[in-house]
Amino acid sequence: MNTQPSEVSFPGGHVEEGETFAEAALRECEEEVGGSHWSSMVIVGECSPLPSIKGTPVHPIVGVLPQELGDDLRSCLDPNPEEVENVFCISVEELLELETMKKIGRLSTPTPVFPSKHGEVWGLTAVALRPILHKVLKPVFLGKSS
Repeated sequence: MNTQPSEVSFPGGHVEEGETFAEAALRECEEEVGGSHWSSMVIVGECSPLPSIKGTPVHPIVGVLPQELGDDLRSCLDPNPEEVENVFCISVEELLELETMKKIGRLSTPTPVFPSKHGEVWGLTAVALRPILHKVLKPVFLGKSS
């Protein structure tokens, strides 16, 4: 939280020596969000790398848990308080309703933003989320394609 305070983002971090991007993603989920569910996660895809604001390539990994976590995430997750302030869920339907485009700070072109009651999903997180939302989640869960 010290490096990105009040920013809504997915778990993430650096790949350790000998790890694949998918292995690093699973490790980061476990370290940041806790819980015992990560060993059962099925990796369904790896997205094209995206450049971070510092130019470091970020490799989004898409995974699916075979079980539902339920409404009370605090009962099945154990977020690391040094890295995570809050965990929450937003449905595919809600993300689609919330999505907007907005100019943010130093960026000259509008970028995706998802303003929710939990906080605004913006920046690299929203840029990574948008194609996954429209090309994967919307067709799979709602039977609609963009």
